[in-house]
Amino acid sequence: HKGTQKTESKTLCTEDFIIDNNKPEFISYGVLDGTDKLQPQGSDHSYQQSLSTYKLATIASDPTSYVAEYQYQIVAKNDASDVLVSPTSVKTSNDHSPLLLNLQLTKNMKPGVAYVAIVTAIDAVGHSSQSVSDGIIGDVTPPILKYVSDGLPDVDYGIDLQVLPVSFAFYDKETEISHFVLQACSTSGRCMPAIRVEVDEKSPAETMSHSLDIAA
Repeated sequence: HKGTQKTESKTLCTEDFIIDNNKPEFISYGVLDGTDKLQPQGSDHSYQQSLSTYKLATIASDPTSYVAEYQYQIVAKNDASDVLVSPTSVKTSNDHSPLLLNLQLTKNMKPGVAYVAIVTAIDAVGHSSQSVSDGIIGDVTPPILKYVSDGLPDVDYGIDLQVLPVSFAFYDKETEISHFVLQACSTSGRCMPAIRVEVDEKSPAETMSHSLDIAA
């Protein structure tokens, strides 16, 4: 009598997995300086008054897996050895987590020096992408007056009762001048409405001339 052997089998399956060949992608505007909010609530800044704080905002996503980590550092734009913040890692909770930072610096920014934030986004399998901000400058001093004169050259008398010509010059040691606010006043204290004059390439900040309406 010959017996028969019964065989049994069991099939085991692994969990699904995805092959990720893609790098994370930063939002179109990259890394914002001077704000800890994403657009449109936040906007990029070129200058700030504080030398002891640094704000930045950005977000990256991954088309296949997810952004698991951000790494950031802050250095001088033209001198990588001038380090404000050494490379620092921030873990994320999901693929839509932004990096929003308001940092209190242990080393102050140097006035007039541009600093940039270098941010690296790393996905779940280790692919990385980097984005660098355009930089921000700490400005702690007001513009400096060279002169203000009634016309150029300066005059003590005029024949025009409607217009007051004015010439002036300012400069700033650390940044650039964006605009001027002009206002004509009499010696008795009567003042005309103030006007704002923008500075552009055709009107360099160093020296400007303008005509103020002083008609009653």
